[in-house]
Amino acid sequence: MAKGKKKTNKPELIAHMQKAGFTPEMTTTFLDQLRLFISDNLKADTDVTLPTIGKISADMVAPRVGRNPRTGEEYTIEERLRYRFTVSKNLRESVEGV
Repeated sequence: MAKGKKKTNKPELIAHMQKAGFTPEMTTTFLDQLRLFISDNLKADTDVTLPTIGKISADMVAPRVGRNPRTGEEYTIEERLRYRFTVSKNLRESVEGV
């Protein structure tokens, strides 16, 4: 992240959603349900496509040997899930102004 780059937060999202008629409670419930939906699908090894936003996926990364850069000592990096977010064409074009 670039130095000085602004981050959005939940209160800003809630304020933005209020312009569309959502209450803060509705926005919070929506975010909680979206997180659960994404989590449940990734646990079931199913990619999640959010239309006009992007795709969230997870894949297993095999164990591998890493090396401590200071000491040169080798160690095993355990198998783990890697998460990816791919931005949709619609979102990319709206941000880039294409």
